[in-house]
Amino acid sequence: MNTQIRPINQTTFHILYFKYKIYFVSVGALLVAVLLLLYVVIPQIQQWYADQDKTAKIEGKIDVLNKSINTIKSMDDKILQANFQTVTQALPDGKDFAGVLNAISSAAQQSGTSVGDYAFQVGDLSSLKVPKDTFMQINVGLSGNIDHVRQFVTSLRNQFPISRVTEIHLSGDKTSSLIIIFYYKPFPNIAFTGDDVLQPLTDKELNTLSSLRKFSADSFQFSPPDTSKLFQ
Repeated sequence: MNTQIRPINQTTFHILYFKYKIYFVSVGALLVAVLLLLYVVIPQIQQWYADQDKTAKIEGKIDVLNKSINTIKSMDDKILQANFQTVTQALPDGKDFAGVLNAISSAAQQSGTSVGDYAFQVGDLSSLKVPKDTFMQINVGLSGNIDHVRQFVTSLRNQFPISRVTEIHLSGDKTSSLIIIFYYKPFPNIAFTGDDVLQPLTDKELNTLSSLRKFSADSFQFSPPDTSKLFQ
């Protein structure tokens, strides 16, 4: 039995359309809903969550900045200036030759001895690399007995900049030579990002500042020293 396939003409198409119209509408509506969900609703939801994350981060930064501002407002400018002066005199940001000579002169005067020859070992002045622990060394000759030297060392401990006597060589009862190192520390590079709350000084740091202030008042007095032997 032969069956002939009749071509779908416009009339047939209309018949099929009206017969299955309800299904076409449902499928079309479903497709439109799926497309709206994929390309409109879901991206909007994702964008909403992203905006919420950005808002939370901004609010967090604002809270950090407000806390830092409150910390700054609670500080006294005069106290800050005094603390800065204290720490920079105790630990200068560079090689403070004048301060070193002034400390040695003051210690010699208080110990009743006199300074003879002295010579700095300045190191490489052209070096761009800064060691972690920076100091400069000076060799000092003193006139006096062992008691004078002991008093000199004790007095030097209460002078700024901070120093340490590493070697003592006695020559009889009248002269001696000392090797002294004076510390300094360059200011670090500070990059404020606003991500961390600015904290006030800790109790340990405040106690350190209090101890530094107890040093001899001569540490804060300056009289121009003789620099003729500076680079011997």
